[in-house]
Amino acid sequence: MSLRNSVRLSRADVSGLVDGWNGRLRMWELPDDEEKYVLGVDAGQGVGRDRSVIEVLRVGDKRRPDEQAAEFVSNFHDPIALAEIAVAIGRLYGGRQDEALAVVEINTAGGGHICQTAMRNTWQYANLYVRKRYDAVSGVWSSQMGWSTNQKTRPEMVVRGSHAINSGDLLLHSPELLYEMAGFDESLWKAAIRSKTGEAHDDRVMALLMAYWGAHDEEWLAGEDLARERHDLRRATAERLSLPQGLTTTAENVENQVRRDFQNTAVSSEAYDAWADELAFRD
Repeated sequence: MSLRNSVRLSRADVSGLVDGWNGRLRMWELPDDEEKYVLGVDAGQGVGRDRSVIEVLRVGDKRRPDEQAAEFVSNFHDPIALAEIAVAIGRLYGGRQDEALAVVEINTAGGGHICQTAMRNTWQYANLYVRKRYDAVSGVWSSQMGWSTNQKTRPEMVVRGSHAINSGDLLLHSPELLYEMAGFDESLWKAAIRSKTGEAHDDRVMALLMAYWGAHDEEWLAGEDLARERHDLRRATAERLSLPQGLTTTAENVENQVRRDFQNTAVSSEAYDAWADELAFRD
């Protein structure tokens, strides 16, 4: 499934919301000092056409998936002005890191490099994303600060993001973001043409995908898969509780479940096994 197949929204569903939240921070989750957050920053030129977007994700764990925590969208903040806002939001959602990891798109057309430089040099923001790449010629790892969207990285982030959304590993709240996904074109060339002609926007989608990539980049490089571990835990919980698989597919249900085994009950292991066998026989 693609991103556009993940949502079913019409323009009427988001009418009035775009202008009402222009240049304002919308929050679905208040900052928590015990959590980890990541920002995706897509800088626009601030001339009323291209949008400047900051998407904030709370990073999940083995019990909960990643979840959209906040969103800032403006069509009148240029890259330098956006830098100050990104720094404020990143420190507000610093969580246990003091500063949230900020993944800034550095493509020249949108002024992202200017935004990132201002964040680093003017505001001394330290927790900026560094993309690690393996150089097959030299045999060493090279690094570049910021995210560069191109014909190679765009499909990669779309695949990762669409899989996470369709698998329930990335929970979203913004109606405008969902609407953008419905019209999202995964082709880099077609998307560029549509953006220039004003036919569609994908700024929220790109910022979201960057944030999700930044949240798990080191994990994937290490060959780990937190989402798979979470799904394995849910399946194990379902089997242990002898419940239908569907009852454990949401983060809320998993959090509310209590592990029911002999260590957490007033019966011995033998009595618990006999009780479980009796229930299975009745079923």
